[in-house]
Amino acid sequence: MKKITIITIAMLLIIPALLFGCNSNDNILSVNEVQGDPLAFTGEITIRGRVAERSYYSFGVSDADDCCATFVLVARYEWNTSIPPIGSVVRITGSWLDERTDNGFPIFGITSFIAE
Repeated sequence: MKKITIITIAMLLIIPALLFGCNSNDNILSVNEVQGDPLAFTGEITIRGRVAERSYYSFGVSDADDCCATFVLVARYEWNTSIPPIGSVVRITGSWLDERTDNGFPIFGITSFIAE
């Protein structure tokens, strides 16, 4: 009976890992991925990008892997913290705000970010 219980528990732990993977980077999006249709990504998401601009309580993020990126996503945060320097690669987590930039693109509201 103990053998069956141990095997069952092991299977319950191993099978989901094989089906869904163990890589936490699977859910991280690039700036280029969200540029086309940002509102298709609902709820809390994580975006990886490079700090392109900085201002008080917001910064611009371009695609981390595209050195000639022309699109800059505006990301806003609501706490006093130091932003990584321009050129730093960051992972920003949050969701889209109801506000939009001058060109009509939604602003990303940050709940947390990590500098790589």
